[in-house]
Amino acid sequence: MIDLGQNVILLSEVISTSNYAAEVLGHRDLTEGTAILAYSQIGGKGQRGRKWDMVPGEDLAVSFVLYPSMNDTETFIFNKAMTLGVYDTVHHILGNGVSIKWPNDIFFGHGKLSGILVELTWSGMKLKHAIVGVGLNVSKRSFSEVDSRESLGAYIDSIRKEKVFDILCKKLSYWYDKYRQGMMEAINETFDSRLYKKHEMVMASSEEGMVTGILESVNALGSLVLDVEGKKISLPYGVYRLEKA
Repeated sequence: MIDLGQNVILLSEVISTSNYAAEVLGHRDLTEGTAILAYSQIGGKGQRGRKWDMVPGEDLAVSFVLYPSMNDTETFIFNKAMTLGVYDTVHHILGNGVSIKWPNDIFFGHGKLSGILVELTWSGMKLKHAIVGVGLNVSKRSFSEVDSRESLGAYIDSIRKEKVFDILCKKLSYWYDKYRQGMMEAINETFDSRLYKKHEMVMASSEEGMVTGILESVNALGSLVLDVEGKKISLPYGVYRLEKA
């Protein structure tokens, strides 16, 4: 098993831990599992170009460098494995009430607590490296109902990001090992079982309009599968987004 976080690069302030990792990898290799950990991240990246803000010194902003073996049909399985590692981290701390909102946000109740951004760099058909960025709200702060975010500190008084980081490294290592062993069915089934609003009526939107149906699963290509009046519809990742409750 590769132990993520055994090698740590600590930064006082950075625009983005993932950007920093990419810049370093442009010049030299890093040990697999290396974590880029920032005290302050001022331009954290989320899905679809969104920003991830943090409280300096309290919230967790980290990116991991990995060298998984994969082809272009396995990219979302890898994404699922990494998301499960973050899910297990939050579940370990908070218990029930944690879920995965497609494609890879971690919710507690109906509020977003963590986001994962997986960036892959290819050379032709060969994967050069993967950068797994994780933003996790740890600080004791409250959010507005409009913001609909959550934080570990709102529920656990004494939680520290150093402890959260240790748990995260163990959980990500576990699921990365499952991926490397080729346990794709187990990853898919576990991911599906932890989906936010699974077997409930949801709405997904794209530039072409809205689709309403019962959330069934997420397939191996990352498409959201809905039951729309008895017919299974696959909604491609990157085209559709799942609307809030």
